[in-house]
Amino acid sequence: MGRFMSDHPREPITNLPRLPNGGRMETGPLQFGDDWPGVFIRGDEAIGFANILDHVIPLLPSEHWPNSSMLAGLRAILRSCWVGDTGWPPGTPPA
Repeated sequence: MGRFMSDHPREPITNLPRLPNGGRMETGPLQFGDDWPGVFIRGDEAIGFANILDHVIPLLPSEHWPNSSMLAGLRAILRSCWVGDTGWPPGTPPA
């Protein structure tokens, strides 16, 4: 992976077994074993955050290109959970 997240290639979606008792994983911190904790963001929230970044990134001054690049990479990662038209969020699929 390169210096900026925009260099991060799209990974296939990792499919894990359902949670016990039909539970649902909510957005929040998550840790597997003794690995570094990370953050899980539910897909419906991830797409919403990506849509917000669509409006924020163009507002950054050009001299802040490293920030724009990192935010564009984050937007791409957030959008990587798109599985098609599920009825939410309304509108067209992300580009």
